[in-house]
Order: sequence, then C-alpha cells, then structure tokens
Amino acid sequence: MSEISDVHKLAGDEIMVWMDRPGGPICIKTVNSHNDPVEMAEHEAEELVEVLQKLIAKCR
Repeated sequence: MSEISDVHKLAGDEIMVWMDRPGGPICIKTVNSHNDPVEMAEHEAEELVEVLQKLIAKCR
C-alpha cells in the first residue's frame, strides 16, 4: 500500500476503498471492531458503486 493516494471511507468509516497504484488493483477493506459484516443503507451502497466506477475509469 505504498502508493495509495486516495482512500475512500464509506458506511461510517467501516469500509475503505482504494487503488494500490495507478491502473493497479482496486482494494476493499472492511473495518469493524467486532469483525461483524458491515451493513450499508441504500445510499451507502450507491456511494460504493460510484467510488468503484471512478476507480475502474482510472484503470482504463
């Protein structure tokens, strides 16, 4: 994770999304103090989709 520039935090900072390097892999990490699944409201899921679409566009 040495070249990470933008880490997008979603769902109350329980989901982090980033690209390791330009054109590199897209990474998603869930951060939950109890190691439980992260629940997302509809608007949070839409935000995740938007972030993923932006990162995919950077890969092309």
